[in-house]
Amino acid sequence: KLEGIRQDTKGGSSGVYKLPMGQIEQSAGFDKLLQDIRSLAEDASGREMECYDVPDCFTLFQNAAAVRELFIKAVEAMGQAATPAVKVVIPKEPLKKPCGVMEKATVAAMAAGSDSVRVDRVCDVVRATLVCREVQQMHAIIEALSRGDNGVRVVRVKDRLSTPAPGGWHDVIVNFYLRGDQDRHVCEVQLVFSRLLEARQYGEAGLGLHEDFTVLRASSE
Repeated sequence: KLEGIRQDTKGGSSGVYKLPMGQIEQSAGFDKLLQDIRSLAEDASGREMECYDVPDCFTLFQNAAAVRELFIKAVEAMGQAATPAVKVVIPKEPLKKPCGVMEKATVAAMAAGSDSVRVDRVCDVVRATLVCREVQQMHAIIEALSRGDNGVRVVRVKDRLSTPAPGGWHDVIVNFYLRGDQDRHVCEVQLVFSRLLEARQYGEAGLGLHEDFTVLRASSE
């Protein structure tokens, strides 16, 4: 029954993103952007084990709170790496809610067929979004991440420009820790195009797509 619900809602919002994403794909430098994202993901492969050593949820949040200010400075510097500078969006809530962390960790354990719930697999307790208007802006950020600017060491990349999320959403998720952080707490930055954000806002306001996404995610989990 849940699979039926998931399939019914899976394509609900994909049409909203089709036009703006098609325009982005036709932009100069898009193919090179995808190539460099793949290279960054390949370079980061295997690095996750450098930072997985968090015994419990309390320690996870303690480490997250300690590194948050350094993270914000690093992300703001990333935004300045592009020309013109991109918009940096920091969530109003300083850290992800504990209930969200436990839900995510539990779902991941179930998907892996494991009885052990590992909170250190949750990488978005400290997070931000970089909103790019042009392909060249996102490319500049990817290049800065590849170089390890601002003390960043990338450990995981989700390329959802090449393979969109259910519902058609496209972005790039980059997880990293800061070399100056002795706890190596893994943070998350989302790279997204402003045209897709605008399309999503339109869809949520006029087409009820936020509800579709909520149903899709819950049924998938």
